[in-house]
Amino acid sequence: MTTPDAPKNDGSEQPVVPERAPQYGQPTPSSGGFAAPGGVPGPQYGQPAQPQYGQYAPPAGSQNGQPAQPQYGQPAQYGQPAAPRYGNGAPPQFNGYQASNKPGIIPLRPLSMGDIFEGAFAAVRRAPKVLIGLVAAVVAVATLTAGIVGYLIAPLINRSQWAMDITSQLDDTLMQGGIFDMSTEGSMGELSLGLLLALASSLAATIATGLVVVAIGQLVINRPTDAASVWEKVRPRILALIGVSLLPMLALYVVFTVLMALAVFAINLNEALGVILLVVLFIALIVVSLLFVVRFMFAPSALVLEERSVMGALKRSWQLSKGSFWRIFGIYLLTSLALNVVVSLVSGVLGAIVGIAVGMDAATSFPALMGTVIVQIISGTLLASFLSAVMTLLYIDVRIRREALDIELANAAAKNI
Repeated sequence: MTTPDAPKNDGSEQPVVPERAPQYGQPTPSSGGFAAPGGVPGPQYGQPAQPQYGQYAPPAGSQNGQPAQPQYGQPAQYGQPAAPRYGNGAPPQFNGYQASNKPGIIPLRPLSMGDIFEGAFAAVRRAPKVLIGLVAAVVAVATLTAGIVGYLIAPLINRSQWAMDITSQLDDTLMQGGIFDMSTEGSMGELSLGLLLALASSLAATIATGLVVVAIGQLVINRPTDAASVWEKVRPRILALIGVSLLPMLALYVVFTVLMALAVFAINLNEALGVILLVVLFIALIVVSLLFVVRFMFAPSALVLEERSVMGALKRSWQLSKGSFWRIFGIYLLTSLALNVVVSLVSGVLGAIVGIAVGMDAATSFPALMGTVIVQIISGTLLASFLSAVMTLLYIDVRIRREALDIELANAAAKNI
């Protein structure tokens, strides 16, 4: 439909089209190209053309003297700043939190072994009152109590009739074996003292693990961590922590008893065959022990951070460690070896100082005992703090890889901003 004043076109003349910028996909007068299908809106004058989905677009040139930014997922050109992601000038967000950031002691992504070690050191630096002070206090109370009790009851044990009988039989055995210059007098009291100290160290390490787990859980999402709040959270779970540590040990003891009974039975049937079977069972016991250590390693973390029951935490640890045995075992073994080397050096130096101070002939005196307790407190604190921190971060890493825990941690960390 034409307006009354519009000139008529009988086909002999081409209509006059006002000069304007070519539409997207249309050639300029010198391009010689082809136009895109009709109906495709083009850019306005002075704006760059946008490619259709699936079409290749060359990198855009500079605009207004500013270098073009690469698109999300494309590397920046040399000398150019990195492009903002998702088109909003910021990394991807979870409820307002930028996930590519590092809110706490670790980045919220699957962790490498270096990330885990770095996070453990960062935890000690950021919360020394908890990971050193509070852990040392727990270890000190348990070790001092065991040392004093053992020192007081050792003489009573040595004077008991059953201890005298065992000592006499042991001396007779040594003499029959040609060892005349050794005496086991007082050995039962020292043995009881050593057992009490070992039990105290195990108990203290169990409680310290719970303390470190709580502290690491707070530091990962950058929440303030203090000794009082950590202790309040762990105190009601102490018996449960002892349970998750004791049950695997009891199960391992049952396995050990069964294997030893089989070995004794085999030796009674055939001595040579029994010795071979004893070696095989000994290797099997080592394998089972390592299996228990790795598969139940995450039980304290699941117990405290997920607030599970004792059996629920053990089952949860077994599930989380499934399929990751060798990685968990490798990191645990490397950490344990490195820590034991450091602790052995520290203990050796401190032990030599104690020996020089109290005299080598007073090894059973009270000052010598206190020196031994101090050495054990220092070594126990180092082992409990760093090893527990590494195992807790490994637990978080496994959950990030399997359950996308990083998103949940990001949401939790966003509340602290």
